[in-house]
Amino acid sequence: MKNGKWCCEDFYTKCPENRRKNSSAIKGPPKVGHNNLGKFCEKGHLSWNKGQTKETNETISRMSKRIKQDFLIGIRKNVGHPHTEETKKMLSKYGGIKHGSGRGKHGWYKGYWCDSSWELAWVIYNLDHGIKFERNHQGFEYEFEGEKHKYYPDFILDDGTYVEIKGWLNEKNKSKISQFQFPLVIIDKKKIRSFLEYVREKYGTNFIAVYENYNSKIPSNSFSNSKKIVTCVSCQKQFETYSSEMCPECKCLEIRKNWPTKAQLEIDIQNLNWEEIGKKYGVSRSSSKNWAKKYGILFSNERAKKELFFCTCGKDVKRKGSLCKECYLKSLRSKNLLLKTKILKMKETMSWKEIANELGVTESKARAFSRRES
Repeated sequence: MKNGKWCCEDFYTKCPENRRKNSSAIKGPPKVGHNNLGKFCEKGHLSWNKGQTKETNETISRMSKRIKQDFLIGIRKNVGHPHTEETKKMLSKYGGIKHGSGRGKHGWYKGYWCDSSWELAWVIYNLDHGIKFERNHQGFEYEFEGEKHKYYPDFILDDGTYVEIKGWLNEKNKSKISQFQFPLVIIDKKKIRSFLEYVREKYGTNFIAVYENYNSKIPSNSFSNSKKIVTCVSCQKQFETYSSEMCPECKCLEIRKNWPTKAQLEIDIQNLNWEEIGKKYGVSRSSSKNWAKKYGILFSNERAKKELFFCTCGKDVKRKGSLCKECYLKSLRSKNLLLKTKILKMKETMSWKEIANELGVTESKARAFSRRES
């Protein structure tokens, strides 16, 4: 007995029957449409309307009719509102091409926007050789996986040929290229090599420094919103920039001034490794290797191919200090003869086990050495 009532536990709140009554009182009556009363909150239990439609379930049919009537009367309304013409014009500005949206090293060069270093190399080559082109801003519709998209080729030549600079092609790129109806030239990683070699020979490996707003030491928030015309501190030529003090050409030449001379680099290669050479001049290991390639300095494996080495007998060999085949066999036979005589002498006073321990080999190998022909 607890509080005047019969209970199966010491405490009234622990009684399973009373806990069930209290729980049902808090939850209230079961909701309409639940067939399994009291089980609809259990973990893993299926929803009462799963797989049901208004044709198969009376409750869903009654609810759908009520919702339709509410829309007709005006009690319920569709969420959202149509855009005005002014809003549509404002939103249309945010579509199409977006400068700097890719992962390439982008920037402006002489009024042309480049989305990557490959595009920059192509632009420099065409401007230097007088080939007329423009940046393409026209989009062409194509369909991929049932959805419509727009394709913007990179450039357009004076004769109407479009140019696309692409290092790799996925299924989406292949689809839009196949659906393109105008003359199109794809410049891949093989075709771009000639353009890259031309630019690297002219400006060096860090040719992206010719970008007008390129300066890794200046933080991004220090650039002004508009360009200004300034005079280069080196060549006194006027150019348009955001914040640079030197024109792109002089900036590349200034970077190359920090290179060591060929004689100095050869001395460093003999005394230091590539990592230490890079730390000495404040560059990476690969940059110091590129300097050696530019100067025409041969690496250790290339020098070994160019130089000739000779055996003691006068014949050509591949490596320094190595022997030819005949001399190697002679030396091997002499070593075997010395080892055999040594084992035979030791055999007079020692057992095979002691001989093997002395030579640091197994007993079977020691026996084999003694039987080997000189």
